Amino acid sequence: MSSGLGTHFSSPWKPRDKWKTQVLVEVLGQKAKQHQLLAKMASLLASSATQKPEETPPVLPETEMDTVVLKDNANNAWEDVPEPQDNCSPQSPSQSTPSRCTQPDLTSTRLYDSWKALIPTLVEIQLDYTAWTLDFISIDAMSCRCANLAQTLVFHGLFPTAPSQP
Repeated sequence: MSSGLGTHFSSPWKPRDKWKTQVLVEVLGQKAKQHQLLAKMASLLASSATQKPEETPPVLPETEMDTVVLKDNANNAWEDVPEPQDNCSPQSPSQSTPSRCTQPDLTSTRLYDSWKALIPTLVEIQLDYTAWTLDFISIDAMSCRCANLAQTLVFHGLFPTAPSQP
């Protein structure tokens, strides 16, 4: 005979199919800008390679939002910002990608060894506590030098969160 309703089972969460739930959105005016840029690039490529191309302002049409911003903030629209001096040399893509850790580091190994040494000392005490208690009771946990802190906690029904600082 058990108390309560037992353990509740819930199915694991299953993600939805992205092809069915995503909506394709087209940005207005994007195709026209793309065609203008392609035409400009084709004209630049068609011109002779020896001629130095002149800098021309972009011929992209202004949107209504651009016009509103320029009218409202005509004096505050432009601000001179000095370029930051970058003394670092660019890294190659192979250097910037972090490598995957395949072996545990020294900290993980030490933590594992600490748990491996502590768990066998707690098994008997945990079994005694489980047999001794059936309901919730309030206790005062006293410790002594004959048992370490983790053993004292398990004896009173509390499991340590870490081997070094329970």
